[in-house]
Amino acid sequence: DLLQKKAYDVILMDVQMPELDGLAATRRIRAEFPPERQPRIVAMTANAMPGDREECLRAGMDDYLSKPIVIADLQALLMGLKPLRERLEAPETDAPVIEAKTLEFIRDDLCGGDPQLFGEMVTCYRQESEKLMASLTAALATGDWPEVVKTAHTLKSSSASLGLSALAEACKALETEGRQGEISQPQQKKEDLQRRYYGVIEALAAWS
Repeated sequence: DLLQKKAYDVILMDVQMPELDGLAATRRIRAEFPPERQPRIVAMTANAMPGDREECLRAGMDDYLSKPIVIADLQALLMGLKPLRERLEAPETDAPVIEAKTLEFIRDDLCGGDPQLFGEMVTCYRQESEKLMASLTAALATGDWPEVVKTAHTLKSSSASLGLSALAEACKALETEGRQGEISQPQQKKEDLQRRYYGVIEALAAWS
């Protein structure tokens, strides 16, 4: 309810809450709000168990803090988060967000001009790409380069097939670098990937 009224840079998200837990709340925020209203979301939980951080990242959170909170850790985390305005600055790229001719061919030729069929294709891409993005950003955050390579390859292929050039290029670059055994500046690349992805989803909304 608060997010409907005001944009926040950061949310410190309690994981265990009644009615709607932190993981579910994060998934709803990521699904329901446009790129310019997406906050940073940091998980906070007292029950720190192996795999908890990865689960939070898969849900769409950006980082993780275990309770009791150490002020120095919280301060360091907050200082590393870019302001919302800075995060929304478009990355320099020669590739368009969407190649209109490709989508027009899919809609008019492959789908025979059937708006329902075309809409189902777009919806399918959005659902699958959301899962791939969650896995890819989590892998970037945890340094799981084999998972980055595998997921970036899949997202690259599905994005390119719809003419989503900028996102496909970013995935290709991640796949190539990941195959070399390490990815430099993973946090920066994660942010760039998220900007491109939210831009794609926003642009696709005008087509479906």
